[in-house]
Amino acid sequence: MQFQSSWYRLCSKGNYPVLTKLERYRPDIDGLRAIAVISVVLYHVFPSYLPGGFVGVDIFFVISGFLISGIIYDDLSNGCFSLINFYVRRIRRIFPALILTLSATLAFGCFALFPNELQELSKHILGGASFISNLILWHESGYFDRASELKPLLHLWSLGVEEQFYIFWPLLLRLSWRRVPMMVIVTLLFATSFFVNVAMVENNHNAAFYSPLSRLWELAAGAILAQLVRMPYWKRVTLHIDQCRWVRNVISAAGFGIIAAALGCIDQKDFFPGWWAMLPVMGAVLIIGAGGSPYLNRTLLSNPIPVWFGRISFPLYLWHWPLLAYARIVTSGLPLAEIRVAVVLTSIVLAALTTLLIESHLRFGPYGQRKAAWLAVVMLAVAISSVVTFLSAGKIEDSSRLSPQMATSLSEDVSAHNNENCTQSADFPYRELNNDFFCMQSGNESATTMAIVGDSHAYPMYFGFYNHTIVNRRERLLMVGAPGCPPIRDIESFEKGSNDTCRILMGALLDRIERDSSIREVVLVARGPLYISGHGYGDVDKHDRILRRGPRTSPETDREIFAVGIEETIRAMQSAGKSVILVLSPPELGFEPKDCKNRRPLSFSGRNLKNCGIPYPDYLARSEPYRRAMSTLTRKIPGLKVIDPARFICDGEYCLAYSGDIFLYGDNNHLSPSGARLVVDRGMEYD
Repeated sequence: MQFQSSWYRLCSKGNYPVLTKLERYRPDIDGLRAIAVISVVLYHVFPSYLPGGFVGVDIFFVISGFLISGIIYDDLSNGCFSLINFYVRRIRRIFPALILTLSATLAFGCFALFPNELQELSKHILGGASFISNLILWHESGYFDRASELKPLLHLWSLGVEEQFYIFWPLLLRLSWRRVPMMVIVTLLFATSFFVNVAMVENNHNAAFYSPLSRLWELAAGAILAQLVRMPYWKRVTLHIDQCRWVRNVISAAGFGIIAAALGCIDQKDFFPGWWAMLPVMGAVLIIGAGGSPYLNRTLLSNPIPVWFGRISFPLYLWHWPLLAYARIVTSGLPLAEIRVAVVLTSIVLAALTTLLIESHLRFGPYGQRKAAWLAVVMLAVAISSVVTFLSAGKIEDSSRLSPQMATSLSEDVSAHNNENCTQSADFPYRELNNDFFCMQSGNESATTMAIVGDSHAYPMYFGFYNHTIVNRRERLLMVGAPGCPPIRDIESFEKGSNDTCRILMGALLDRIERDSSIREVVLVARGPLYISGHGYGDVDKHDRILRRGPRTSPETDREIFAVGIEETIRAMQSAGKSVILVLSPPELGFEPKDCKNRRPLSFSGRNLKNCGIPYPDYLARSEPYRRAMSTLTRKIPGLKVIDPARFICDGEYCLAYSGDIFLYGDNNHLSPSGARLVVDRGMEYD
């Protein structure tokens, strides 16, 4: 029988069935599920209309903690709790819709994605099947990582957090039952996890968002409420509350108000989860804790329409995001509003069919353990299929879309070469200064003679200068930096709503390089137009970066801050006896280069190799303040060598994303390793 569907539920105790009395079914909780899932869907489809819609996931966590923990409490109280039965119920609840979604996502990806994209999708299929998507995404914040809106299974991070909680939570309750008060356990879990959440969000936002340790408190909040409503003291309190019915209405209304504030006021660039997550969590706790009798709960949430959406909320959550991500991929950008609306309607239809035709037969009814076993086997088959696809996708050569050389140049993963020994060595122990700090070092054991320092644009330059220094001159090359950190002392550089972690790190790196007498050449790399304008270029680049002057810099405008800062770095390095090479920013495309080729069997891309580039006048208009500043700098500093990628990428009409059989770009603004090799080889020869 479905939980909450009747007064009683069967549970087995030895060889005898036992009827356990449960709380009467509350349709308002299904209605609250509807608010959660609709908020998430609207946020993903029309984010400007509901900036805080992503907190619907936090509401889901509270509901799940309340209902599932309540089942465990009741089974333990009646002496019929079984870990096997618990996990059988979880498998029957989660696996049917998840297997269908994963299979459909992988099947479509085999036709619509390029080989490197298919490999990435296969990795996320395996993560979804093993409920570790959050851990995979946690560590995917590096260079050349695909934009989050283009990951068809990004949304499975929340399912990973939830199922990781249910791996240890039932076992912990079973072992501590009648030994330690339940309220003590769940309160300690809540407090510890919340403390970790607040501490993490200040230092590593990505970890705070995806780590189960920083999210468990939200499920624990629901578990606390489930324990409270089962305590004799709570029943006495509710008797007094029921004498003043307006109290429940006030509690419920307060919950609605808090959730409305969270949906309308929380921005994704705020420090989330952190303290902000208390809003949706507290709102959900108040609404559920108020019971089913308050006016808003029994009229708004218990209305048949939101209840129906609540019952299909899980498959709706699973279906909507892959459809929207694929729509973005095949249309090479944000789809038209009509397409996004069609995605929502299709998701609703698929969710309803999944609930009616799949879940109703596999989730409920007899032969529970047998069904769960078969579902586990099928999920294992999906996981194996993802591994096979990952291994075979790299060998795919589709000449109808990309030549082998182009496919190779487009799929080169520079972040895979990040040298952990380098980032953790005694020479460069800077990981604690910036979690995104990167460091790559050639294998030559001789002293380092050339150092590349800068933001994420320094990454491909390592491959550009590698042949020049290692192959041609047998010398050792070092590359250090962090995304979003220009090679400038005493400035803060940060995204809106985030902390600066650049000033201390870059100061330490530049001091270290300046003191090293073996380093004779220093290469400075930075994406200047981003820092000068404060924003990215094109619809695919949503960066908003802020520069703030430190105690040694006096200019006020971003252009002056950047230009003077670069000049100070160059003069300091030259004073230390080092020659300096300044690599200018390559033209920003404003689109993804892979979109220049159609995706079989789809043909929605508006570009092809004939116009795969940015018009030269558009490039000049975007980069004019930056190029004027760099031109002035070049005239002021004698002996400075400048490599300008635009000389070798642009003609009089276009700045192209490709040259011959190679893609020069890895994404909308970073050169590919192949592109960096071409730029450096020609730039070092150019006088």
